[in-house]
Amino acid sequence: GLLPSAHYDLQVACLERRKAGFAELTERLTRGDEGAVANANKAVAALLSPSSCTDTEALLAEHPPPADPVVAARVAELRQALARAQTEESVGQHEEAEARAVEVRDEARTLDHPPLLAEALLRWGSAGMQAGREDAGARLDEALWLALVTEQRQVAAEAAAKRIFAHVELEDRKADVSEAIALARSLVERAGAADWRTQWVLDNNVAIARERRGEASRALEAYEAALSHVPDAPGSFERAATLLNMAPMQVRLGQPQQAERSARTAVVELTALLGSEHPQLRIAEASLAHVLRTSGRYAEAAAMLAGVLERFTESEPAPLWMLLEGTRIALGRGDLEDARAWCRRVQPRLERTGGKPSLWEVSFAVMDARAAAAAGDPAASEALAGLVVEAGREYETALALGQAEVQLALGRAAEVEVLVRPIAEDPAAIEQDVVKASVLLGRGLVAQEQWQAAHERLTALLDEGGERARLEPLEQAQVLVALSKAEAGLGRLDRAVARSEQAVAILAGFDRESPVVREAAAVRADHVRRRRDSTSSPSPSPSSDPPPAGGSIEQPQPSPAP
Repeated sequence: GLLPSAHYDLQVACLERRKAGFAELTERLTRGDEGAVANANKAVAALLSPSSCTDTEALLAEHPPPADPVVAARVAELRQALARAQTEESVGQHEEAEARAVEVRDEARTLDHPPLLAEALLRWGSAGMQAGREDAGARLDEALWLALVTEQRQVAAEAAAKRIFAHVELEDRKADVSEAIALARSLVERAGAADWRTQWVLDNNVAIARERRGEASRALEAYEAALSHVPDAPGSFERAATLLNMAPMQVRLGQPQQAERSARTAVVELTALLGSEHPQLRIAEASLAHVLRTSGRYAEAAAMLAGVLERFTESEPAPLWMLLEGTRIALGRGDLEDARAWCRRVQPRLERTGGKPSLWEVSFAVMDARAAAAAGDPAASEALAGLVVEAGREYETALALGQAEVQLALGRAAEVEVLVRPIAEDPAAIEQDVVKASVLLGRGLVAQEQWQAAHERLTALLDEGGERARLEPLEQAQVLVALSKAEAGLGRLDRAVARSEQAVAILAGFDRESPVVREAAAVRADHVRRRRDSTSSPSPSPSSDPPPAGGSIEQPQPSPAP
């Protein structure tokens, strides 16, 4: 008797929705559904709090009931179905969540109740996004525009925050979503801070969008903003996910120690949330191996990955991306036979039942050909060329970049230029592909002794505010080594020595026996020797070289600042 009956009914309906989501999870756990068991801790943490049902004003705004009591009762039942769909999404049952949301969507249209329709469209779009549907962005767009009409602030805010990821990740990785970000931020602020997860989703997705556009510093800032929204309690999936996302950005920005700390903290967070034996912990540990590998710590990366892989079985094999990481580690440390062994190991899982090769087949074929070419075997290049014909245009860019790596290792620099120049100069290409192609083109021009063209191409990669921050440490070192050769070819030995010393500094944390470390040290020694010989010769002394042009590469920071 303390509340008006209408308000009481709203609160009870809200509690019924919370109960429905809880019941869906407990039912799936009771049945032993694999997805529910694997994602149980995450799903429990995602359950909405019943205490939010005391906010009558928010309930009226977000879930306005129809005037007709019969329709209102049916709408309340359908909202419980959407709560169950949300739980299905949280345990990874995306297709079931989509199907349930579609049923509610269709009946909402029949009932002519736009607020319920907006909620159903949001759930349908969110589950579709998790399932990787290409039309997920369009679904979330529809949810957003309808929620704006019905003035459902929270629905609009969530749809706006999630559509950023859907459009960038599932449609166009180069898309400029600055307007979508501005709109989402205003809607999230308008909805208030009651739901920290929506704020987290927004900043995390903003970071991903900036990362895809090569804006490493701004991406890292957005990831740090996302972290600030996560409650300070041990065992947070959101904190762990953000830390794992931001670690590669820290590597790119010359912060390897911070990157390792982020990845290790994510492992600690997931261990607290899931327990030390949970399958999802393997993903975090394999991601840590990736960070160690991109930082040049190949032996540690190999040991970490081996510990992960030994916990898989024949009936539950390791995901292919982990095996590809093993191949990259072996190639990075110069163990060419081991790299090829990884590729042979995965072959039974890549057998085609018909049709064109998969992206995984292409990826492992490229790695095998690179290892073979580094060992001086030209047959790998011919095998890769055959795969290009089979694949057609579907993986054209990935194969062209792979072929260029192979041709460079075989000393066929002119062919490298033919393969990568179209990608490096294609305004429609994905930024990551443009950068990789530009690195290969610069190295190829150096190999052809086109010193001035190589110098212009490579210096552009190092310009402050340009593509420098988009280069991993290995790529930075490769660019600097090639640029030092171009400087030497142009007769500027002081600059050549300076660039090679920058490369050695970048590689300070790398395993000493890795090929790139040995090459950088050898190139620096050669430039130092040539400069010494030139200054000790009886010929007239040239004027001192000016300081290196273009941007500089900072050394990795020695002290710690996800």
